[in-house]
Amino acid sequence: MTALISRRRDGRARACRLCVRPPFIDQMQPQAISMAERRGQFEMNCPAAKGEMLSRETLQPLVQTFRYQGVARAEYNIGVAGCAKRTAYVVICPDNGSGSSCFAGGSRQ
Repeated sequence: MTALISRRRDGRARACRLCVRPPFIDQMQPQAISMAERRGQFEMNCPAAKGEMLSRETLQPLVQTFRYQGVARAEYNIGVAGCAKRTAYVVICPDNGSGSSCFAGGSRQ
């Protein structure tokens, strides 16, 4: 985690509660698992299906030029199991500031 220090008008430093932020990949993990669970519940017709993190990694931007830099992405591989069925989904969450733009790719059975 990185902590930022803000300055008061009188010059004294103070810690900023809102400035401490966990890494993006940690922030988006619960949302990614939830998205994979919802998709698995629908595709397997099993409301009891639950997701489990298999792997995750941060992907660097696809485009990087001197004028433009693309968005880093978190990629999660999430297994979903329930009702005697199981599958795995790849969920991508771009670090574009929206906080709710994850999407589930194709399943792997």
